[in-house]
Amino acid sequence: MKKTRFTEAEIMHCPAVHCAGMSREGNRRALAEKAVATRSVTIALACRAFEVSETCYRYSPKLDDENEQIADLLLGLTKAKMTWGFGLCFLYLRNVQG
Repeated sequence: MKKTRFTEAEIMHCPAVHCAGMSREGNRRALAEKAVATRSVTIALACRAFEVSETCYRYSPKLDDENEQIADLLLGLTKAKMTWGFGLCFLYLRNVQG
């Protein structure tokens, strides 16, 4: 399958650009992904056109079970000790909960 070469100007005239806001990095990333998928442009060109780094384009967060456990502990701790600030909560979780 032959890839068609598009210029940055042609990509910017894509209807999807005008539908979504360009203010947030996530929106621009989604637009770059859509341009790569539907317009058959290279990742590098789409990232340049939408001003997104290639690192941001390829990034996918890794969800960890430990993060959920920490969030649950923090929620329980803040409900039990409403007067504690971040420092006390952090020290409690680090020293007592281990």
